Amino acid sequence: MMGPATDFTPDELMVSALAHTLRDGERVMHGVASMIPVIAIQLARATHAPGLICVNLEGIDARPSRYALTTEYFALAEGATKTSNLLRLFEYAQRGLIDAAFFSGAQIDRLGNVNTSAIGEDYERPKVRLTGGAGQAILCHTVGRIIIWLPRHERNRLPESVDFITLPGHHPNVKRRMDRVVTNLAVMDFEPQSGAMRLVSIHPGVTIEEIQDNTGFDLILPDTIPTTKPPTGEEITLLRTRVDPQGIRKQGM
Repeated sequence: MMGPATDFTPDELMVSALAHTLRDGERVMHGVASMIPVIAIQLARATHAPGLICVNLEGIDARPSRYALTTEYFALAEGATKTSNLLRLFEYAQRGLIDAAFFSGAQIDRLGNVNTSAIGEDYERPKVRLTGGAGQAILCHTVGRIIIWLPRHERNRLPESVDFITLPGHHPNVKRRMDRVVTNLAVMDFEPQSGAMRLVSIHPGVTIEEIQDNTGFDLILPDTIPTTKPPTGEEITLLRTRVDPQGIRKQGM
């Protein structure tokens, strides 16, 4: 296996970091317009998790050779063992068949609450009306663990509290595990006792001060904070030549 790459781009680092949140043999789903996770899943399957099963709106265990800027794309069913749709996706989750799920949002707060509904204090007259949760509020109770991805780590995207809770984060009445938050600057998780967001690793070339300046609350800082492992040379070669030669991952940043 090749050693760490030196010429990787931010999108390649984020795809690699997301891929390494996945485990071999897991059944994983992703949200709508989530091309970064889609490509991360395929990278994981091509490297450390060959038994990973992807469940999406188009098919089960597909192995697409091309992508578009939407996850509702027929090519995502290429090589699938079974076709799928939205109702089946919910059914699989309710039966406990989804081990991990990727979600994102306009806002993610210190407790992992996610907002994809509206920006502004008045929900009836918001500053911005967003696309909505597309089932996040139901799926968060039925999937095994949730991985949040955020391509731009900014204060307004990571506030102390979200304007509206579309997907609840850590709460005594929510029985599932908010696992990781991966951004273009760092990887975070959540302290078990408080449920508050905690820094896990810092991406190469980024400082703790830069991360905190771009976060709207104080992250929990462990005594030791490693650097996020860069993509390997093998991963970069796979991304550029086989997994995503179109470079669709760059459009998701």
